[in-house]
Formats: sequence, structure tokens, C-alpha cells
Amino acid sequence: MSRYFAFLFVEDAAVSRLLTSAIYVLNPRAKWPAHVTVSGPYNSLRNVPRKLEYQRRVLVTGAGHFRSEQQNTVYLRVGTFDLREISNKSDYEYNPHITLYDGLDHDLGDSLYSKLGSMFPFMKFDVSKLEIVATGAKQANFNLILDHIDQDFFRKAGVGVNEAPLLNNDQKVALAVRAVNEAILVSKLTY
Repeated sequence: MSRYFAFLFVEDAAVSRLLTSAIYVLNPRAKWPAHVTVSGPYNSLRNVPRKLEYQRRVLVTGAGHFRSEQQNTVYLRVGTFDLREISNKSDYEYNPHITLYDGLDHDLGDSLYSKLGSMFPFMKFDVSKLEIVATGAKQANFNLILDHIDQDFFRKAGVGVNEAPLLNNDQKVALAVRAVNEAILVSKLTY
């Protein structure tokens, strides 16, 4: 059974590629490039938001963490002012965010959250088009995320793109945090 989410993709290509590189390092099977999740899950397309244009500048205001026995999710909190109408879900708190890691490795998730929580990952970028995406158990990964990473970032870091999944957790976290830091710097130069 598919579930549906409303995403706003990061418009700044350099910021998007760096954040997507962090996502890839932490989970090479991730299916989506860097995006702001603004609502979902919905069980039916009938319930998803209808308005698709949301030209906004948004702010990353910190790091957050969802943790349970079945899930460890580390994300960047995104401050938005007038997107609450598309996040009208009584069973979920309004929490627009960019997921950096979502998986079962609690050591990886906890370490990442600890590192991000000790820094202030403040950045700005634009978003515009709301996209409704479907997820499900049968969803395949065709390595499309590789089309959205920053190849130069990996070259400068001295890590081959195909080597990233083989790094140990400490190395993955360090590389992902480095990508987030570079995204912050690019964002400051842009805005």
C-alpha cells in the first residue's frame, strides 16, 4: 500500500547537491534528493494538498531526531511561515524538515544527531513547487539519488562515491557533517 507525502525540493542546486551528498553517505539507498517534507503520510491521494506553487525562502533552524525501536531519523528543522495549511494532519505535529538519515542503525543516527546538535546548522534556501510523492514497500531504488549528489565534494574529501557506503559509522557521520557544513557556507554566500 502506497503512502503519500508532500515535498518541497531545494531550489539552490549547490545546497541541494551538498545536502543530498550527506543523505547518500548516510544511506546510499535513499530514494529522494534533498527536500523539505511538509506533510504526510496520507493513505489516499484524495487527502493530499492541492495547491502546488509555494515560492518561499525557508530557514534551517537546527537539528531534530525521531527515535523508536523501529526507526532512527535525524533531520534538519525547517522554519516556514505559511505552509501550515498543507500540513493539516491531526495525528502529526507540524514539523517541516529535511531528513538526513532514516534507518535502523541507532549508533549511526545517535552519533549524527549528537554532532549536528552541537553545531548550529543555520542556512537559507528557496523552495517553490510542491510535489506529491508515493512511497511503498515495493518501491525500487534505481540509484537516482546519484544524479543529485555533488561529485566535487567527494573528490575534495578524497572519498570515491562508490566507497562511501563502505565507510564505518564515524567516517560516514564526519563526511555527512562536512557536507552539511559546506551547504551552510554556500547558503551564506548565496543569501
